[in-house]
Amino acid sequence: MVSGLNNYVNEYGVAILLISGGCEWMGRAGGAGEPLTLNAGAARLIPGIWGLGLNLGATQGMPYEYMKKYQPMLRPRRWAGGLLAAAVLSTASLVAQTNTNNLPVKLEELSSPKFVQALELSGRTCVIPFGIIEKHGPHLPVGTDLMQVREMCVRAARQEYSIVFPDYYFGQINEARHQPGTIAYSHELIWKLLQETCDELARNGVRKIILVNGHGGNNDFVKYFSMSQLERHHPYTLYLVDPWGSPAINEAIQAKTVSTMPGGHADETETSMIMALNRGLVNLEEGKLESGADQKRLNHLTHTSTGIAWYAGYPNHYSGQGFNGSVELGELQFQKFSQWIAEAIKEVKADTVAPALQDKFFKEASDPSGIK
Repeated sequence: MVSGLNNYVNEYGVAILLISGGCEWMGRAGGAGEPLTLNAGAARLIPGIWGLGLNLGATQGMPYEYMKKYQPMLRPRRWAGGLLAAAVLSTASLVAQTNTNNLPVKLEELSSPKFVQALELSGRTCVIPFGIIEKHGPHLPVGTDLMQVREMCVRAARQEYSIVFPDYYFGQINEARHQPGTIAYSHELIWKLLQETCDELARNGVRKIILVNGHGGNNDFVKYFSMSQLERHHPYTLYLVDPWGSPAINEAIQAKTVSTMPGGHADETETSMIMALNRGLVNLEEGKLESGADQKRLNHLTHTSTGIAWYAGYPNHYSGQGFNGSVELGELQFQKFSQWIAEAIKEVKADTVAPALQDKFFKEASDPSGIK
């Protein structure tokens, strides 16, 4: 890796920019911002140095697009390859991705200059907590899924730094359109909004987007959306995270529940999480006003599925016994789920294989027959 750096420096000088974890060198002298992809070792060794070679900090905090445009005009200072390598090695320990500046994790709380710093610190990752606005039994807020998943992601990003996108609730919820307070956008709109959100994040320098789904009605939608990203080239890689993806965590949580009825929506676990967030939003007695039992109106269909299945089973849009919630169970869930998401963020930030394979795929897909 050091030899590769030496060759690059000796040939081109050092008018270079390393963006977020060693992903790209931009703006070599006379190169008009041509990218040079580094290997994984370089990415791990040099985590997020902005302006290296002109002088350390001469270009600190300059927005990515401005740097890309103007850096080739700057006069490079030729350093010996060995000297640059030594500078890299001695500096690497000083720029570990820890949030020493106490940057907010929430995108809406970042100033414009601090957004650029957040890109660097996060390895150019952004987490989108994906919720919904829908009825949650007779006793929970319609924003339950949204509130839960954003809290999980914010806690996770404070453990493993990433930018967290603002409240996002433009998902699939047609099955609850008969209930007051449900906001169900068209399938065309939810698709376009999510695609344009990803595109805009990429335009602002994000290269890894982590979609954390907090609503069961989105499950199939986000999987198909993820596969659709292979339809055309994107400058980002999309990752899906299911907070409930660990059987061990789910078993630990279920062991703490007291309900005698199967749940899944506005049940004991969800009620507990809202209680942990804001105890004043929950009246447990109201959880007894409607039934959360499965009505089993389509049990005769054993070989098929249909879009009306959820309504057939749970017309009250309530599944379980929410009146058994507790703050303690809610805190346990936030602790375990946020840790799971933090581990996912760390994994994504370190990943170089998926983006490389994606680029390889698009190159091959542009000329599958090899005759162009």
